[in-house]
This record gives sequence, structure tokens and C-alpha cells, in this order.
Amino acid sequence: MVHHFNASAFEAQCNEVLTSLANPRTRVMYKTAMEQFLNWWQRKGGNLPLERSLVEAYISVLTHSGYSEATANQRLSAIKKLVSHAADAGTMHLSIARDILRISGFSKRIPESGRFLTTTQAEALINAPYASGAKGARDRALLALLLGCALRSGEAVKIQFNEIQRQGSDWVLTNVVGSRGNVRTVLIPHWAKKALDAWIEISQIRNGAVFRAVDRSGNIADRPISPHSILPLVSEYGKLVGIEVKPRDLRRTCAQLCRNGGGELEQIQLLLDHASIQTTERFLGRKQTALSAPNGRLQMRWYDHERAS
Repeated sequence: MVHHFNASAFEAQCNEVLTSLANPRTRVMYKTAMEQFLNWWQRKGGNLPLERSLVEAYISVLTHSGYSEATANQRLSAIKKLVSHAADAGTMHLSIARDILRISGFSKRIPESGRFLTTTQAEALINAPYASGAKGARDRALLALLLGCALRSGEAVKIQFNEIQRQGSDWVLTNVVGSRGNVRTVLIPHWAKKALDAWIEISQIRNGAVFRAVDRSGNIADRPISPHSILPLVSEYGKLVGIEVKPRDLRRTCAQLCRNGGGELEQIQLLLDHASIQTTERFLGRKQTALSAPNGRLQMRWYDHERAS
């Protein structure tokens, strides 16, 4: 019997666990979760035993990295699945496995707390990038969609050019896939579409990923921007305008401003892709249509692009 389950033993049993999962989507999600945990574990030192303290340390990392509640719970569930498998196979000491399996889910550990930006703060943030250059135009459009469409970072970086479509008098993002695998259509507020158009005009992107990497010289790469670069990008512009902000705070701000503007709770739930109205209520402390989309009420102003040198 293995009393100290290290990273090598974890990696060796991952395939067995994944093979046991019947649902292909679950298999993909768990594979990603296990690989990310394993990479983090190996950076910490793969010889560290898999114990409750190690998993709780990983939980702390996820907590401070701005992961959503659903994603964080998914990561923890994948670890618990493997721990349960190892205990059943006799490769992990039962007492160690029980300690890990007793770790509470993130919905209990992570309170729904964060920053709500005022309209003035939100306008200052989306206007922070200098829009005349490629990077500034991209960042302005990205901030506008994160705030105006309540997108998760991972959703924003996956937007494809052909998914920006006109429906009647409105522009929408089609095929937005949420963390639970649900596909939704999201209205683009007119002021966010203005920023998006400016970026598309500068970048001349006509297919593929909309948000691309841009180097220091302003050259636009073929590869999409990394989801991991969104947090420092948002934080940096927040510092520029004197506020501490994370990407998740922009989703929260969109929801709060929608609610303050008279948006129905059910519509905001659908906009955020929440599993239940209770999740939306916690996030804030009816079938959506373009006409009643709550983010359509958001009004933001773009500043004059000309700035004093």
C-alpha cells in the first residue's frame, strides 16, 4: 500500500480515472483539471505527498487567481475523483483519502465577494487604453466586452470573427460556450460594438479568433491572446485609473449595473450563464431575448481619442 501518493503516482493513475468516465465532456474537463493540478504540483516539487494540506494550498491558489466558483469546484471534484479511485485501488492510505474527500466545496469556502465598479469607474477603465495603437485598440475592445457582455475571460478569448452577427437592429455574439457547456447568444451593447469595430479595423481580422496577441512593436500575431494574460491586463489598467479590479469584477459590475437599471433577475441569470437564480443573487450580494437583454440598457461613454502628449 502506498502511504505517500506523489506526483508520479498521480500521473500514472490519471488515465485510469479518465477512462472510467462515460461522458466525453466530463472526461475533457477532468483531464484539463488534473493536468493543471499536476503541473502546479510538479512546480511545487513533485515529491510532496498528496495530502489535505497540499490540496488546500492549491485551493488557495485558485481562490486568489480569480477562478469562478463553478470552475474551482470542477478542479476540486477532479482531484477528489482520483483520490477516491486511488483509495479503492489500495494505492493511497484510506485515512489520507478521507481527509481530502472531506474538503468542502468552493461554494462554501469562497464567499461571493468582490468589487462593483461605479459607472464613472467603469467608464474610466474602458477608456484607459490608448486606442490609436493596435494593443490599445485590442485592450479597449476586450475590456468593453468583458464589462458590457459579462463574459468570462475564457469566453472572451475564444470569440471568433464569424460569431459576431447582426440580428435585426442589434449585434450579438453567437455560440458563447459557458463553463457548464451551455451555448448562449449575448447582445453587444452599442458602445462595446464601437470599440470592437475599431479593433477589427486596425487589425484587419476577417476570420478566426478576434482577440490576438500583440507584441511590443504593435505587430499582431496569428495566435489568440492567452486566457492567463487577461488578469494582469485588467489589473494593470485598473491601477492606471486608481482602482483594484479583476476580470471577475467586470462580470459582477455588468450584473449590478443591469440590476440597477431595472434588468430582471432571470434575464441577468441567463446573461451570466448561472445554473440557478440563487447563484445570481449571491453574485449580486426568463428566457432572454435581444429586446429584453439587460445589458442593452448599459450606457458608457467613449472619451475623445486625442490626448495631450
